[in-house]
Amino acid sequence: MNNKKTLKERLKEKDTSLIMAAKSDFWTFCMCMNEEFFSKRPYLYAIAEAYQNVFNDYCSQKASVAVVNMPPRAGKSFITSHFCTFWLGHFPDKPVMRNTCTAELCKKLSNSTKSLMELPQYKIIFEGVEVDYKSRGWKSWKIKGATRATSYFGAGVSGNIIGEGAALAITDDLYPSMDVALSNAQNEFVLNWLNLSHHSRKEPFCAEIHIGTRWTKRDALGETLRFGCDYFVKIAAILNEGTDYESSFCEAAMPLEQLRKERDRLGGIDSMGWRAEYMQEPIERFGLLLPLDELQFTDVVPKYVFSCVMIDPANRGGDFFCAIEVVVGIDRKFYVNKVLYNKRGIEANAIELGRWSEMGNIDICRCESNGIGLAAILMIKNMLPPNMNFSGYNNNIPKEIRINMGYEFIKKNFIFRRVTRDKDEQYRLFLTEISTYSNIDKSFNPHDDGIDCLSSQAMLFKMLLQSKRMQVINEKISTFALNEKNE
Repeated sequence: MNNKKTLKERLKEKDTSLIMAAKSDFWTFCMCMNEEFFSKRPYLYAIAEAYQNVFNDYCSQKASVAVVNMPPRAGKSFITSHFCTFWLGHFPDKPVMRNTCTAELCKKLSNSTKSLMELPQYKIIFEGVEVDYKSRGWKSWKIKGATRATSYFGAGVSGNIIGEGAALAITDDLYPSMDVALSNAQNEFVLNWLNLSHHSRKEPFCAEIHIGTRWTKRDALGETLRFGCDYFVKIAAILNEGTDYESSFCEAAMPLEQLRKERDRLGGIDSMGWRAEYMQEPIERFGLLLPLDELQFTDVVPKYVFSCVMIDPANRGGDFFCAIEVVVGIDRKFYVNKVLYNKRGIEANAIELGRWSEMGNIDICRCESNGIGLAAILMIKNMLPPNMNFSGYNNNIPKEIRINMGYEFIKKNFIFRRVTRDKDEQYRLFLTEISTYSNIDKSFNPHDDGIDCLSSQAMLFKMLLQSKRMQVINEKISTFALNEKNE
């Protein structure tokens, strides 16, 4: 006969040591809240550990990011709802923002989080922490006695979250289906909303959690992983897949036979849907010319002796304005120093280019004039110093040809700045575009303005290496080195 008490029974008896442990350790908290569920799903411990680290980092005034990739119906949203209540138990005045793909799902998650806070075991662990009865709407609500108007809020993609600030920012499945994730237009819409709305709500040292299914290398989770993740949890549905030793990641959550049937339904072991949704292997794009892992990066651009700016204005309404400054460092290497990459139009960007010239000498500035006319060229030129070597030019080489002519030179010779989303959003977007451009799977290329402009820079620098100007640059570098030595 087993006389061992359950955690729920120990809580009812006000076991002080257990209450203290549940307050300080998130996994213990989960076990106290629903011992039967979590004890049968040990794989969730890895997620609890990642969330604990995010929590501890915030307490130490350090911003950190956790990303969780798991099969559907495995409990990722359930454990995340528990973390929301754990967070609010400690920080009633540090708002939680939780955004999802639809308002309907956002409502469901909001209500489930409030329901957890009504459980007796929660009220024992976090005594006195409860939802304010006056703010029981699902879009936003507060903890009773909290000084801030909102403790928890969220929306579906495209929903309004303006006016709120978040100490814990969560995205919980931003794509309702694979079709949406694979659509260029819809994926770009999600990414724009993520960057311009979701991230704009983050407060200092904001903790971030991103959970969901991986679809493509350029989906929202892929973007987060690409530009900064501190804790990453990936759980595939079937272990040892394709061998005689296949097993479910957790029989209690999803039996192996059920997973095999789902695999067959989706088209078999090699189907895109199965590999992405259940095995967490994002759909690969073939024919990438400049994948990130083949580019050169630096944390610091050294002093430089030569600067060249290439401009590709937006010819059509949906195009990006792109301007790229490549500099020759005193180490004789080529650095992609600054980038303008946006849809603000020619006039606004001409003003910014004027600021560039004030920050440092620009030796050459070239602007593609295909389709924009003399008026636009003059608008840009008027914002630059009158003595600058500026001119417009017609690019007679077809775009695809010049991209294919330039990408090998770019990989071999151009060094890019290592940037984060918060420090330089335009440079980050530019890197995303050039690194996901495919010369085979062209349906995945929403824009090619960045890689086109960079290819034009590559062609110019190819000519530069064979010109007399390169001799002048080398003389400047030698003079600089001599002066440094004398000092």
